[in-house]
Amino acid sequence: MDPLTAFGLAANVVQFVTFAAGLISKSREVHNLAKGTTNDVLILDTIYTELLALSSKLEVSSQIDPDITIVPGKSALVNHTVAISKLSQTCKNDCTKLLEALRKLRGIDGPKSRWKSFTIALNTVWKSGEIAALEKRLHNIQTTLTLHICAVTSYWQEDYSQQLISAQRACMNMTMQQTSKLGEITNMMTELGTRINTARSNSSTKSFQPADIASLGNQMSQLSLSMEDIEKQQAIIKSLSFESLPARYSSITEAHTQTFQWVFQEPDDHSAVSSTGSVRKWLHGGNDIFWVSGKPGSGKSTFMKFITTQINTQKALESWSYPKSAITASHFFWNAGTPMQRSRQGLLQTLLHEIFCKLPDLIESSCTRRWSMPVDQLDLKAWKIPELHEAMKCIADRQNLPVKFCFFLDGLDEFEGDYVDFCKALKDISQSPHVKLCISSRPWNVFEDSFGRETSTKLCMHDVTRNDIRLYVQSRLEEHPRWRELNIEVDNAQSLIEQITEKAAGVFLWVFLVTQQLRNGLTEYDSFSDLQRRLESIPADLEPFFKQILNSVEPFYHAKMASTLRLALTATTPVNAAIYHFHDLEYEDKQYALKLECFALDDQQAKCRLAQITRRLNARCRGLLEVNQTTKNVEFLHRTVMDYLRSQEMSDYLDRKVPEHYNVHLALVRAFTAYVKSTKFIATPAPHSLNEYSLSELVVKTSLASYTRHILLKQPDYFSEFTTPVLSHALSFVLKSPSLQTNNIQSDRATSPRQLELLRCLLEFAFDPNQIYGSRVLTDRTPWRELLLNTLPLHLDSVTDLSNLKWTLKSGLLSLMLSYGADPNAPVLHHGSVLPTAWMVFVMASFSLTREMSCQEEYLQALDDFLAAGADLRTPASPYSNSCRKPDAFWGLEDFIDRLPQRVERSNEELLAAVTERLLSTGRDRGAEINCYFQTLYGVFAPKILQTMRSRLLGPSSRTNSACLCSDSRARKRVSADDEHVNHRTKRTETLSDQIQ
Repeated sequence: MDPLTAFGLAANVVQFVTFAAGLISKSREVHNLAKGTTNDVLILDTIYTELLALSSKLEVSSQIDPDITIVPGKSALVNHTVAISKLSQTCKNDCTKLLEALRKLRGIDGPKSRWKSFTIALNTVWKSGEIAALEKRLHNIQTTLTLHICAVTSYWQEDYSQQLISAQRACMNMTMQQTSKLGEITNMMTELGTRINTARSNSSTKSFQPADIASLGNQMSQLSLSMEDIEKQQAIIKSLSFESLPARYSSITEAHTQTFQWVFQEPDDHSAVSSTGSVRKWLHGGNDIFWVSGKPGSGKSTFMKFITTQINTQKALESWSYPKSAITASHFFWNAGTPMQRSRQGLLQTLLHEIFCKLPDLIESSCTRRWSMPVDQLDLKAWKIPELHEAMKCIADRQNLPVKFCFFLDGLDEFEGDYVDFCKALKDISQSPHVKLCISSRPWNVFEDSFGRETSTKLCMHDVTRNDIRLYVQSRLEEHPRWRELNIEVDNAQSLIEQITEKAAGVFLWVFLVTQQLRNGLTEYDSFSDLQRRLESIPADLEPFFKQILNSVEPFYHAKMASTLRLALTATTPVNAAIYHFHDLEYEDKQYALKLECFALDDQQAKCRLAQITRRLNARCRGLLEVNQTTKNVEFLHRTVMDYLRSQEMSDYLDRKVPEHYNVHLALVRAFTAYVKSTKFIATPAPHSLNEYSLSELVVKTSLASYTRHILLKQPDYFSEFTTPVLSHALSFVLKSPSLQTNNIQSDRATSPRQLELLRCLLEFAFDPNQIYGSRVLTDRTPWRELLLNTLPLHLDSVTDLSNLKWTLKSGLLSLMLSYGADPNAPVLHHGSVLPTAWMVFVMASFSLTREMSCQEEYLQALDDFLAAGADLRTPASPYSNSCRKPDAFWGLEDFIDRLPQRVERSNEELLAAVTERLLSTGRDRGAEINCYFQTLYGVFAPKILQTMRSRLLGPSSRTNSACLCSDSRARKRVSADDEHVNHRTKRTETLSDQIQ
């Protein structure tokens, strides 16, 4: 229920009470008698006109919307609203009596009669007791209304308090910087509470005046809009996030203590730092793109992670951005990760996510189309690259930004796409005076050509990390308890550190693996000469080193080593460590997945299983595969490992060692089957990954219609765990499908048969498409409304909306929902206001459909289904003026026909003629006098089309121009007896134009 509903009702009551009380008050009477001037003389016509206007408003207030009485969980609020409506009815009755008295007075003394006081005039037609009774009723109404308004305002204040708490929690969870906005809302609510407490304590002596109601309504409106802004900001930021967004960052090794400190030091002219460009200098003042280059494994990603998290980086950037603030955002590409982690879309969503978290006020101006959507629909609309580009460009091109941006992008060589276009796009972004970029990649030619021309903005990692490598090696060896003993036994033990540093050639990954092996040697009490021989035996290049590592695995493990590595290479993204646990069971029984009972391990059992598989992977892969302790997924040690294992040489090597008849794809299916059967998943309203789905949600996501029918026969409450209706859940996957998300209006792709079959199955089992699960009438969500909001063209000129409509028509989705009880007269929600009913918006969409869209036949079929389902032709296109229109008029039909002259074109004439004929035929069957509508149609359609239409509807003897004879009849139907109704009709038509267009 909208918070302004009760205030709208109360405003009408207060206006009448104030006006009526002023008319009959004794002080007014004495005042008028004493002064006796012309200005104080009351004219009956003036009073009558004002009371007539108040009567019309009270008529609306006393007719409570029946939907309000069924709002779940808000009985107290409903009771107060209904009580205010009843007060409106009482006032309406008194207003009617006053109007009747005025009519008598006008009959006695003429309409221009003047009186010193209304009370004196009223005494001539009313008894004295009646006036006193009215005065008492007005006082009681004032007092009662004040208490109801206080109660309603307190209710919404508490409701907004709960929303504010939720918003604050969400803000903390999303690390959003909304402190200022949330503070404003807190202050508004505090002020509102003070006003209500004051009004409640003075309810018997001081009542609300019209200005008070207007002020309260304005405060509530501002509070509602502010809360909606917060919700939209959080919803849009949440929609930009994706499950794997933080995964790559968390998997990158933290920089070792004391390494990379040279970044923030004054460069020495003789140092390697100054010869390849100063990062520090660029951070403090550079505006170009800074390129961090380096060999595979040289520590580029670790360096980028280091520099993005250092407070000194922020301080340096503040000197560059002064007097503005500096905002940083980062993205780490990952070739071995999910598609989002290696795509342009993933990059843009990550950057916008970080920007908007820090500057949420930029969202409205940067995402105007998405901002115009209802909050409840923001999580259903997938982002597309053009929209993301538009948002980023809007930020970069914006004038007078209070901040500057520095973006850190790691692993450009792991990007999936055209590198030349990608480099150009990055250079275009950097042209903004508000933006600069620090990027890293391998030294490929495409990056050298784009970013390597200037040595002052280029850094080669393998040339500047010699000292960092020495510090790392020294630290790792000295941490081992055996090193101190060795250092005592041998005078030149430190020379081993220098040998490793020299042989590393700037490759940190090689150093990491070497120090691991040497630490193993220390554990085995190797002598210094043994350690030297170990170092000498290790190849200087990574690939032969990897081969040596694999050959060091015990032959007993070779089969499992090969199949495990094959599994990791075949999986499109890193998978949970449990998959590798179940994969091992295949060696004992290939049918293990089918035989496995459904059960879920407790936390302790899962922890033990994770420890077991971690040790097994170490034994058979020697650290080339490792478990990410944050995500619990198994990942390659480094991209170079994955690249090497995918070479033809290593592919043949692994093929020779895997068990005979081994099928890695089938092995993955078995392991995932066992994983699903033995894992307790977390159900979420908007799932994004396997780990977040319950089994019932997987059934819906994969559109298992046959299984759904089977399980519902056995367990009718199978989907009871869902927090939203299962139909909405199923539709959300449909609405996110590539078919709907395409911008190509010529596309013939439609919903997959499996998705439609699942929806049909759910509808057959009586899942209600009209099931309400929102908290307020004006924002109630139903599965049917969600479909309408995402497919009907609420803006008629929007190509995107029309493409969605075409897609839905081709799929038959609207007809399917209507055939199972979807309400054709359901109001469609948009921009916080109620638009016309579903069928009326659907009819208006016909104005924008042309032959070229090749969906007119499907449109007419859907229109027939809307009409057969009970579309109400009496409902106007505008939701206003219910109190003024005739209850038996076919306003919806008239609204459509009124718009035809401006909308019919050659490309849509045939379709609109067919639509018009269907509507007139239905109107005729429901009692409308359709002959009179042909006056408007004359000249709109070609004579032949119009004559054929008349013949079908009115019989072959009718003639086209005979419609002119009915103009007076139609005018009598469409125009009320008094001028006020005519004016209201004009205003309603203007409102329709504003809302629909």
